[in-house]
Amino acid sequence: MMQVAVAAPSRLAARAAGSVASHGGGAVDAAIAAAITAMFTEIGVAAPGAGAFVTVSEFDGDPMVHDGYMAVPGLHGPQPNEVSIRADMGYGGGLTTMVGPASVAVPGAWAAFERVHALHGRTDFGNLVMPTIEILEEGFSLGSSCLYYLGYSGESIFGHDPASRAVLQPSGTLLTAADAVHMPDAVSTLEAVAEEGPMMLLSGQLGSQIAGDLWERGSLIGPTDFHSYRDVERRPLVHSVGEWDLYTNPPPAVGGAGLIALLTGLEQSDPAAFLDAQERLFRWRRGPLHDTFDRAVEIDDFLRGLPGDPIRSPSTVHISAVDSEGVACAVTLSAGYGSGVIPTGTGLFMNNGMGELELVGEPSGLVPGDRLNSNMAPTLLRSPERGMLAIGSPGADRISSALASVVAAVAIEQGSIGDALDHPRVHVAVQEDGSARIKAEPGAVVPDHHLPVDRFDDLNMYFGGVGAALVEPNGRLSAATDPRRPGVAGLFGEREN
Repeated sequence: MMQVAVAAPSRLAARAAGSVASHGGGAVDAAIAAAITAMFTEIGVAAPGAGAFVTVSEFDGDPMVHDGYMAVPGLHGPQPNEVSIRADMGYGGGLTTMVGPASVAVPGAWAAFERVHALHGRTDFGNLVMPTIEILEEGFSLGSSCLYYLGYSGESIFGHDPASRAVLQPSGTLLTAADAVHMPDAVSTLEAVAEEGPMMLLSGQLGSQIAGDLWERGSLIGPTDFHSYRDVERRPLVHSVGEWDLYTNPPPAVGGAGLIALLTGLEQSDPAAFLDAQERLFRWRRGPLHDTFDRAVEIDDFLRGLPGDPIRSPSTVHISAVDSEGVACAVTLSAGYGSGVIPTGTGLFMNNGMGELELVGEPSGLVPGDRLNSNMAPTLLRSPERGMLAIGSPGADRISSALASVVAAVAIEQGSIGDALDHPRVHVAVQEDGSARIKAEPGAVVPDHHLPVDRFDDLNMYFGGVGAALVEPNGRLSAATDPRRPGVAGLFGEREN
């Protein structure tokens, strides 16, 4: 009987994964089902108009990263009526981002889901969508992470589009945990996806309607951008950590390279070396990274400048899943801070990938069709003795430091996943002005260092939200989620007749 272990970001996402697994789905099916539910129910934290990376492998197969991340629009031509809105909010200590139609990048998550499912799925794609349809028809409550973020962004980001206001402020004030969210347009859209497949959102008639609607409202996206989008299969970066081989997101995304860079510090068994590695990485990250080609070259140069020979080959949601047949799948998706835009009649919240100023850099350096930069790093680890581990995290640039801490605790210190997730973390935060501070959770070992230290009172979601799922060589499954964020880990199986 097929068994699946899933680490999901919410109770609803875990419910979707469990439903699919109980009807014969494997790790890939369960992970995609959980991701789809999170995209629709984690409003503000994720969105259906997101980008995603999916790292997947069979135990004896070749791991592959499917790049369905957000792409630079502009293939349709110059936009004569560009509409961009500046949003200032206190979230994260204060930030400025651009929202509105012109902030929307080409969303590629559905293209990655379609391709990964075609290669590894065990049940029809329509079955992966049905749990989300059921949840939306019932109505659902916003989780604590959503409510926290929307407390900052509800008006500045999600208040300018009437369709967005109708979902989040149906009575004129922002929904609370006691209120039910209803999205009838999203139900209709998902029913069409269940019948026609996910690519209809990009290259089908509905995709043309969505892109046309965005274009008319001042987006840089037109139908050509949607029709041209494809999932890209990439060979992962590979790194040895203890007895494990690690496979993670390669360039043009920076997240996987950042993870490996920090592991080189941890492998020196010196807490100060880890802080130095963080400071080196995050100061480098503050520099300009523009088009896909230049970014890949710069990332490669950065990695080859690290000690030793680390490379043997070239706001966010994460789901990890493994199954008893030895398949592991790690999915990380992001819609940025959200654009606040819903294409007319679709119920699909869109991303603000073009408005994430800290990742986009100078817009004139962007090439239409290229992938935007990303900190995301869905990762697999494989060991003949211990099995295969799917792992990842949300958390902007804290993704790298969170994953490095957990991977090191499991792979170098030989600890359990649960203990690794509970272990206190440190992060070197480098600001735009070049100043840097060490952020530390209680109990974290912080050696004497030239940087000042800010101590947190408790484990905090600032330091990521790692989810991990493990399949051992004997087929035993387990999963765990981070105590810093709401999440649900579960073991699910196909129902016996």
